[in-house]
Amino acid sequence: MNRNRLDSGNYMAALILSAVVLLVWHFFFIAPMAERQRIAREQALQTEQADKSTVDMASPTAPSSSHPVKMQTREEAISTGGPRVHFENDKVDGSIRLTGAQIDNLRMKKYRETLDPKSNEVVFLSPHGTATATYAETGWAPAPGSHTKVPDGSTIWTTTDARLTPSTPVTLSWNNGEGLTFFRRISVDQDYMFTVHDTVQNSSGSPVTLFPYAIVTREGEPVHAAAWTLHEGMIGVLAGLLEKYTYADMRDPKTPEVKFE
Repeated sequence: MNRNRLDSGNYMAALILSAVVLLVWHFFFIAPMAERQRIAREQALQTEQADKSTVDMASPTAPSSSHPVKMQTREEAISTGGPRVHFENDKVDGSIRLTGAQIDNLRMKKYRETLDPKSNEVVFLSPHGTATATYAETGWAPAPGSHTKVPDGSTIWTTTDARLTPSTPVTLSWNNGEGLTFFRRISVDQDYMFTVHDTVQNSSGSPVTLFPYAIVTREGEPVHAAAWTLHEGMIGVLAGLLEKYTYADMRDPKTPEVKFE
């Protein structure tokens, strides 16, 4: 009986100590982190809604301009950015901007901004020129020294397809006026996977060398919590070496430039 009482006492003591640790962790770590994230979200929203804010045209494939443009809200950029092809499945919805053929409007249907199931869907991709601009695109680069016209961020693609769904892929096309017609077939599955299949029809009578690429562009510095348990910043393997830089590193002019042959 004494041994059983001792074991019960140890068990209760362990439960109490575990509860104390959880409470301390919540009040001194989790709660302050949640408050910082809330403040960061409010600041990001205020920045996005500021009418006088400007953004530099930083995208390598966006139309070049010597003048900064007024930063738009996400809704303004979507409504004024030209024709779009809408897509939807059980997990995501949004649209593809035909100018540049960019997937730049994507919301997560299964995830909400708050615990309220009626709150707004979590936004994953947003158009160029907004405070949280993040968008995906694929394209072609000409061979070095070549003057072959290839589609870029200002190219207006055409399509006869009205809507992208898991059962109805869409095909975009663009003619460069020099005998090359570019086709882009985009499909989406029942979950989160987009598949982009690019082909080029060459009617010029001469061989052409092109190099495909795919890129996800994020403009500016995203809202981040700066938690000590996470790496937040750039990461990549360059010339076989793992490189990691925080946002503070990227802001510091003393950070050395990464060069490799």
